[in-house]
Amino acid sequence: MTQVTKSLELSLARFKEALQCRNEQRNHTARMIDNATSRRDEAIQTLKVIDKKLEETKANLASQKHDLKVLAKEEAVAKGMYKELLAGRLPVDVSYAKIAKFESPDDLVLQKEKFLAKIESLFDKLDDEIADLSRRIRMLEKLISGGVRRVELLNQKRSILSRSLQLYKKELAQLEKTLASTIEEEELLIHEYTDFTQRLKTVATIPASVDKLLARTLKSGNRADAGAA
Repeated sequence: MTQVTKSLELSLARFKEALQCRNEQRNHTARMIDNATSRRDEAIQTLKVIDKKLEETKANLASQKHDLKVLAKEEAVAKGMYKELLAGRLPVDVSYAKIAKFESPDDLVLQKEKFLAKIESLFDKLDDEIADLSRRIRMLEKLISGGVRRVELLNQKRSILSRSLQLYKKELAQLEKTLASTIEEEELLIHEYTDFTQRLKTVATIPASVDKLLARTLKSGNRADAGAA
């Protein structure tokens, strides 16, 4: 009897230990799922931020490249005018300046000085314009170069993050599968444990009919013992 009792106690203890193990595994897997879900959601949000930055940077680049083309055309026009002046081809308002007839030598000298001053003024104006255009072009080229580099870096980050996101999703799917399997095994253990304890109760309980039979038997046996005495 003692051996049977020990065997039953061992079986119950094993059931409880297995249930506790499955419960711990379920909780551990659930925590891992929460962690993986958090990392996945964070990656998704970061991707949205990167995509927005990419869109803004590309829009800025397009605008800057357009402005660069405009400035380059303006610079080409200014340099063309400069070359025309150097070649002696003067603007209409300079080359056809009205000069009065029969000027004195002093008047001619004055007209020459005015002409040369106007030419010099044109060169100065073109020098300033070309210098300003060159400065703005260099600034835009620097901005464009930085923007291109920024797009490259953002694309690299996006590529790395996209791969990480796929890994998070794959990990999450595997963890959810593991959790489902753990829960299924835990439910099976609970069912078997409940069934086992119910069968123990059934075996350990004497049926009413048997109980009455035992009572009558014991009662009659006591009477017999009393008569013999």
